[in-house]
Amino acid sequence: MRQIDNKFLVIAAKEALRGEFRYKHGVAIASGKNLISKGCNRSIGINTTLSRYRVYFSLHAELTAIARLPFGFEDSCTLYSVRDGGGLAKPCSQCLAVISKTSIKRIVFSAGDGLYAEIFL
Repeated sequence: MRQIDNKFLVIAAKEALRGEFRYKHGVAIASGKNLISKGCNRSIGINTTLSRYRVYFSLHAELTAIARLPFGFEDSCTLYSVRDGGGLAKPCSQCLAVISKTSIKRIVFSAGDGLYAEIFL
């Protein structure tokens, strides 16, 4: 990991506190030393009829942050993903499919117990 990573991991951790579910995730996307976008997992389109059966619809933190990227942004960047409490925050397969279509070339995520891992795309 790089020294600058700590700065953006802290931002992602603060964003995770805004998450709307039991397992709160936060994401920060950075290009060089600049924060480009951030997001947390949140609920969308909760249907009160289905919520009584504990059926909720969520937008993952990665997708929230990617949706907030400036239009036409093509610079190589890094995505930082943190789960509140330090649990595993590796993006799921659906999020990885979307990430692979963007200019994100590196992913740093919490892996539990203060450990972090990275993926290069």
